[in-house]
Amino acid sequence: MARALVRLVVGVLAAASVATAQGRDIGAMITEIKQLLAKLDLAPGPIDGTMDAATETAIRSYQQMAGMPVDGQPSEALLLDLRAVVADQPLMIGSRMPLTMKLNGLY
Repeated sequence: MARALVRLVVGVLAAASVATAQGRDIGAMITEIKQLLAKLDLAPGPIDGTMDAATETAIRSYQQMAGMPVDGQPSEALLLDLRAVVADQPLMIGSRMPLTMKLNGLY
């Protein structure tokens, strides 16, 4: 239920922020996405503002686990979803189990 609510809020915020996303520096958005993916141990490559194969693979992995459409591309909706998951992530170093549990609604 909590995950469904987060998805609803993310969808509303993403729709409301289309104009903001279009004006946002894509490099800054990619950097933040990479930082958040790294916190989830998804190996996005160097934390910089560029897309590369490692970043696309990490995004695809996250999108698949999160039940999002899988395209491997950065987006405002992806960023908002990552922020919500990372903000609610318990501290467990070196383990993807909390992310998997969160994404499957187990906590």
